[in-house]
Amino acid sequence: MNWKPITTAPKDGTRIIVCHWKHYSPTTASWRTYHPNAQGKAQWRDDSGIKTVPTHWDLLPEEPMQDQCEKCKKILSFEEMKYSENSFIYCEDCAELLTK
Repeated sequence: MNWKPITTAPKDGTRIIVCHWKHYSPTTASWRTYHPNAQGKAQWRDDSGIKTVPTHWDLLPEEPMQDQCEKCKKILSFEEMKYSENSFIYCEDCAELLTK
């Protein structure tokens, strides 16, 4: 982790990893400008919507990439799939559920 002061964190709704003085475990949070119980009060909130007062932050790591079988690669690269109404496709070769 490359912890940075919270004053440098993005306030555009981006989910980030935060840490604060009360809790030793990092959590994910984002700057929110709306909450039903705190209208007009922009603040940091964790993923469950609870207000948090972080002191440091870092970017979330990239999502892990899964290796795709040859059939998956063909399915995902097939031009017509872009226009399909189905957003999920099941690959019978590797039992992977593909999304477009």
